[in-house]
Amino acid sequence: MKFDAINEEWQILPSPNHVKVLDHSCGVMVDEDIVILTGGMRDPNQKEEKKEKSIKELEDQNMEDDKYDGDESCFLYSTRLNRFFNFPKLNLARYWHMMVSYKNYVYVLGGKTKENNENSIISSVEKISLSEFKEKLVVLEPKKSDTNVTFTSTWNEVEPFTKPRFKGNAFVYNDNIFLIGGLTINNKTCRYIEKYHSGNNQWSFLKWKLPFAIHSSSLTALNHNELIMIGGRNDAGLVSSIYQVDLIKGRYKSRRGFSLREFPKILHFNDNIYIFGGDESKTCERFNPIEFISLSSNESYTSLLDSDLIKFPSSPPSVTIGNSSPDEPDFEELFDNNMNLAVKSPVGSEKHYLLGSPSLPFLLEFDGSYESVTYLSVSVNFRFYYFSVAKKLNHLFLITMGGVTPPFKKASKNVQIINLSNYSSRKCTKMLEGRIKFDAVFFNNKMIVAGGQTYVNQKDKFLNTVEEYDILKNDWKPLAPMICPRYNHCIHVYNDNIYAFAGSDGENFLNTIEEFNYANNTWKTLDLHLHEALVSFTLTEISKNEVIIIGGNNGKMNLNIVATVNLEALTCIVLGGIKTPRCQHKVIKYQEDLILLGGVGAENLNLDVIRANNLNYKTEIYANLEKSIKKFYSDKSLLGIPVC
Repeated sequence: MKFDAINEEWQILPSPNHVKVLDHSCGVMVDEDIVILTGGMRDPNQKEEKKEKSIKELEDQNMEDDKYDGDESCFLYSTRLNRFFNFPKLNLARYWHMMVSYKNYVYVLGGKTKENNENSIISSVEKISLSEFKEKLVVLEPKKSDTNVTFTSTWNEVEPFTKPRFKGNAFVYNDNIFLIGGLTINNKTCRYIEKYHSGNNQWSFLKWKLPFAIHSSSLTALNHNELIMIGGRNDAGLVSSIYQVDLIKGRYKSRRGFSLREFPKILHFNDNIYIFGGDESKTCERFNPIEFISLSSNESYTSLLDSDLIKFPSSPPSVTIGNSSPDEPDFEELFDNNMNLAVKSPVGSEKHYLLGSPSLPFLLEFDGSYESVTYLSVSVNFRFYYFSVAKKLNHLFLITMGGVTPPFKKASKNVQIINLSNYSSRKCTKMLEGRIKFDAVFFNNKMIVAGGQTYVNQKDKFLNTVEEYDILKNDWKPLAPMICPRYNHCIHVYNDNIYAFAGSDGENFLNTIEEFNYANNTWKTLDLHLHEALVSFTLTEISKNEVIIIGGNNGKMNLNIVATVNLEALTCIVLGGIKTPRCQHKVIKYQEDLILLGGVGAENLNLDVIRANNLNYKTEIYANLEKSIKKFYSDKSLLGIPVC
């Protein structure tokens, strides 16, 4: 099939009988006339009969069922002649491999040679010169049958890369070949980026890894410095994410796509990127990558072919970007270590940030009254986590701690600081314990974290431990533990003391409050109880000595209750209820307004705005904030992602 991007039309082209295009073969458009098609998954029905072997013989030879062997066949398709030609065979049969066209050569890289065999994942690289093919094709006339043209050129092996991989992507950047994404040994997602130096025939790893795990995606160039990666799979399954990576600044950003897709076929033409297939609904879409605005859907190819195209090869132009040769970004140099934590945010310039997740990493900045929502890129060495905690240190820096990534087993100890002046990031000394579902406060230039959970699915790993991070010294030390373990709780600072509210100890939900005397490093339980035992609520300061608690879950249902706690008078007063019961939601405070975002029970986001003195307060001024979050994040509950 051929897609005409100018007229947005599909066309079926005649195919010769001598060509058998195989599943999971790989194609690349060399120029306007030549398409090269290589390898693929051999059709078991077309294989020659082999001598039968006994089960013991197969075991002795450590052979697997070979019905999905790779194939070494190659074809050349001339768009000018509309004809296929037999092309020299590969030295090593393969499928799920990568291809690029570079300096009059075609390269095939990696792939697999056999299904269900870990040893079949390869790092082999072959290249072939295109000079002979171009010379012989240029003299052929369209109406003559010259399919028996013979070629004498052969594939030559070059230095193999280090990390075997398949289902990845290859591109050319500043006269070097790069491998990105894919799966490696034990079917692990490969985040390493390898670079081929053609001048000395050597491979090397980049200083930075791919900040997101992805395979079975498609890639195209956005401009001289940026790549767009669309669809694919990560450790959690199919994704609809669109990733934009800036190779000069060492930054990236992502947003949700329009459909879950595996091996989508993509074409960048003028200002639009076209996406074909890779999804169950077999759709075609186009969008504007500069503005990230979805445009109208195109007429589908399904009127010609009823297929999701996942196994089909396509022949996009080789992805080639870059017009200069800068060194790789030095991320430590990009980060400004002069962290003046005493600097306060300028009056009237208060900003909040919503951070994405491992499957959809992004950073949204809400400015002032939230009329302005900015979609920011972050450093490629910054890692996103589920159920981490993020806090602003001042208007120049924010810190993230803990969290978990798929497959959701053990919590992370990692700590990172983002410099908001240039969105670079720095890895800090790790916490003493990995944590999720904990809370933290910034106090006396120290970050204090308390409680949480270490293992996602083990009930005996709920924490009462507390630790303190000296940001200027980049050092952690333990503090006295809380009286009981708590997770899905909140902590707050008042009068140089720290208070831990409610949560769960792993067995029971709590309605108690503990007070930590920082000077004496001791905890005590207050003679004050909340309106009920609850977890996954929000707690926000509304005056010097008063906090407001919104929503949560009591073990039976999500709550809509709103209550205030006065830490001077030691009182808890129920004010009433919000419109939508919810837990695990977010609250942003702007002047007198409390903006409620997402949460379990509010999966359609249902942005609510209340005031402590008016729970029925209504306003539409935050409509742009709600619209922007829906645009960038597919999970309307915002579950597991932090706001600060």
